[in-house]
Amino acid sequence: METRTMNSATAAMRLGPSIKQARTQQGFSLRRLAERTGVPRTTIERIEQEKLERPRPDILHALGEALGLAVPDLYSLANYPTVTALPSFAPYLRARYQGLSVQAITELDIYFRTLAEREGVLVDGPAPGEDEQ
Repeated sequence: METRTMNSATAAMRLGPSIKQARTQQGFSLRRLAERTGVPRTTIERIEQEKLERPRPDILHALGEALGLAVPDLYSLANYPTVTALPSFAPYLRARYQGLSVQAITELDIYFRTLAEREGVLVDGPAPGEDEQ
């Protein structure tokens, strides 16, 4: 299933109404979403009614995957801290494309570094605060 970021109107909402909106737009009943995610129906209902404002990350992940919502958006709506720095290329490839072999990841990383150098891009970038002076 394709993951999509929430639109600005949805993102401005709180977690419960956002989950409910996505569920109803896709035609899921509470029972069907519970079956699909393994999250108890009563838990989903409590989230939607804003009686459970900060569900566990695994619950948010399951709901996001089932509803095609970006999990980081759900974490943000639940007020979980977000990561501000992105991983470097090789760890990103390992996490995002788990089927790639170590050799393929190494080759892609080398190719990326070669292209970045040719374009004058610092792959490892400046240290935090280093470029503000």
